[in-house]
This record gives sequence, C-alpha cells and structure tokens, in this order.
Amino acid sequence: MKSTTTIKLGISADQVAANGLIKNGVKTRIPSLQLGIDGGSSAGGCATAGYSCAYSRNVTWADPQTPLPKLTDPLQAFQKLFMGYDPTASTAAVAKRRAYDKSVLDYVTGDISSLSVKLGKIDAAKLYQYLTGVRALELQVTAAASSNAACAVGTPPPAGATDYPRT
Repeated sequence: MKSTTTIKLGISADQVAANGLIKNGVKTRIPSLQLGIDGGSSAGGCATAGYSCAYSRNVTWADPQTPLPKLTDPLQAFQKLFMGYDPTASTAAVAKRRAYDKSVLDYVTGDISSLSVKLGKIDAAKLYQYLTGVRALELQVTAAASSNAACAVGTPPPAGATDYPRT
C-alpha cells in the first residue's frame, strides 16, 4: 500500500555550502564531491512506502527534483581528486594513461622540490608524511582496481586488505 505522506525535498546542505563558496568567489576544481558505497538506481519502487528509489538512495540534491549522482568506485574518486578524472575518456585513453605507470606525484615533483627548500624541519616532515600517504592510497586503490576484486555480502575481504584485526 502506498503511503499518503508527501515527501518534500529541497537542496541538500552540502550543495547550499558549495553554492555559497562559489558565490563568494572561492575557486575550486571540484566544488562538490558526492561519494557513496552503493550506486543503486534512482527509478523504480523501493521499500520506502512505494516511492521512487531516488528518495532512499540519494542524500545530495541540487534542487527538489534533482538528486546528484555519487561516485562509488574508489579508483574513480581518487582519479577525480588527484588526476583530473574524465568519465568520458575512452577505454584506449585510460589504458594509455595507465601504461605510463606514473604516480600522480610525478606531475608535481618540481613544485614539491621548490616548496621543500622553503619549509622548516617540522613542516617538511608533515609534507613528506602527506605525500607518503597520498602515494600509499594511490597504490592501494590502483591495486584493488587492477585485481578486479569485489566483496560479496557475507564474505570477508582478502587477507591483508584491512588494517584492523579480524575477529
């Protein structure tokens, strides 16, 4: 039985903030980033009293009628943040970029070097720590993507895939 309750939505808080930053002249390559763990569908019936899945599977809305899609692939999210991910790139273009097998940090080596000499010991150590973290994340995400490994419900992740102890 369909509920008689009317769902009323509006622009989500993250989009209000993103629009405010843009309106105030803050320049950013990615004004808003929507991440999720399940893409799902925005159409069809869901267990939400017969309403469209858009209401139960989206938390970010540009306006009352427009849910914003979310990135659910960690590699795509990493590439968007650090590599200028292009969802319209052809398979051949993506393969060519991967064939170069360069780290995203290789593209900023000169900037890192010129910045490092201007920093004190503590700030230089923090920069090194940050860059090490970015590289470790890059290796982890690309390794997971290249292995085509996927977890199924009820199966533990492969050995070594987590930093926490297993029970």
